Amino acid sequence: MAHDLKGMGESYGYPLATFMAACLCRLIETPAGKAAARAQPALVEAHVDALRAIARDQIASPDHPVGKALIKALSAEVDKLGVAPR
Repeated sequence: MAHDLKGMGESYGYPLATFMAACLCRLIETPAGKAAARAQPALVEAHVDALRAIARDQIASPDHPVGKALIKALSAEVDKLGVAPR
């Protein structure tokens, strides 16, 4: 699902959804990332909640203050795990 959203978000006018789904994909695309996601399901849930908020509040642009904050926070968490290439 995350991969589909990554591919379709921008096509539907929601580039922020593309960025957020790409962040989730980075987390779950490697065996180490999948293990980390199983160990920390709250991080996956945070990505899903962010995608829901993007849709609910119609936050399309990654330049939106909320969008910037979401991307910064969740990307930093994925980066800290060191399980996915940037």
